[in-house]
Amino acid sequence: MARQRQFTADGQALRHADQQSRYRESQNRLRDIGPLPPVEDPARRQQDDDSLRFFLESYFPGTFGLARSPDHLEVIEQTERVIKDGGQMALAMPRGSGKSSISINAAIWVLLTGRRRFVVLVAAAAGLANQLLVSISRELEGNELLRADYPEVCYPLHRLGPDATYQKQAAQLLNGQRTCVQIKADRITLPTVAGSLASGATVKTRGLTGRTRGQVVTTAAGQDHPPGPGACGRPPDPRIGRQPHSGGAAAVMCCRHPVWGQGDLPPTGR
Repeated sequence: MARQRQFTADGQALRHADQQSRYRESQNRLRDIGPLPPVEDPARRQQDDDSLRFFLESYFPGTFGLARSPDHLEVIEQTERVIKDGGQMALAMPRGSGKSSISINAAIWVLLTGRRRFVVLVAAAAGLANQLLVSISRELEGNELLRADYPEVCYPLHRLGPDATYQKQAAQLLNGQRTCVQIKADRITLPTVAGSLASGATVKTRGLTGRTRGQVVTTAAGQDHPPGPGACGRPPDPRIGRQPHSGGAAAVMCCRHPVWGQGDLPPTGR
């Protein structure tokens, strides 16, 4: 009788373990978003990887669909030059002339093309900085053109949706591997995907008076990355391009090794 009870208990344990295993497998299938869709237009992606201007025009037609002035083209050209070759720049632009749009979408270009693994955007205040991050998140999650050509980044974010909870982010799998996406109030860490140039890249935002020294991110692979390019918009300090007669002029500034992104003021002038 005792042996019969033992066999019954063992059988129940085995059935329970089997049920648990099948439940975990079903949950993993629900969590796993693989495989990734293919790149829709490799030729377009290659062209846009090489040129910031083409990238802006191709993937953000609602913002950059109209003809741009020579000043806009100069800002885009100088931004691309600093990102590719290094250096610093400070350009004054009137309010409403596209400073934030250029800065935000240039940051997306930098991340998607793998030119930097860690980008910092600085705004006049923390609230404005967080708005920049919301704009980046919306583009990466909802821009169909970006998702078509950069599925390794945008498809996992799209599957999480605009209101992704921490639990959903932590649970997401791609071909059995965690994507390690992080979407927080002050940062976005892109999906960790084998072969992706943007795997684990991070964008952070800070207010101009916030703490920016010592910024380092660690990827899922355990690699540390200091900040790459920084961009600053609408600085309130009169030493940073604002003049009484300018009607609220602001500046777009980018640099490869952002000394001002480490807590110092950028050089004034142009």
